[in-house]
Amino acid sequence: MVKNFNPQNLPILIHRKKISSALETFQILILVAETGSGKTIFVPYLLKEKFNFSKIFISQTRRIATVTAAKFLANIMNLRLGEEIGYKVRFENFSSDKTIISFVTDGIFFQEILGNSTSLENTCIILDEFHQRTIYTDLILGLIK
Repeated sequence: MVKNFNPQNLPILIHRKKISSALETFQILILVAETGSGKTIFVPYLLKEKFNFSKIFISQTRRIATVTAAKFLANIMNLRLGEEIGYKVRFENFSSDKTIISFVTDGIFFQEILGNSTSLENTCIILDEFHQRTIYTDLILGLIK
């Protein structure tokens, strides 16, 4: 467990019911909140706990953010990294067939979609840090549309 960290203190949790309701109502949700509010950690956790997605992809624009978020979420959920929670970045795959929450770089996710190695049926896709748009985020939007 991360020292001095309590997931119950995340600022985003004030809006838990609204976010949950919006996720039940809409196929697309744009969530804007301050840096450090808990979006990257809380939303995948909520999706896993409340909905029955076979896979939850969180696409990040930066490698370090991808790895750090996966490790952090696995730690606070007390799960082993590479099993239910994993990550995949260039030259490093820390996931398995059991992985439900998968943090990936946008380039890796784009390649998986193109290669059809990833079925998007019953899948939730989160484009995190979208304001840091890259060519891959634009292409991903076009492909999943």
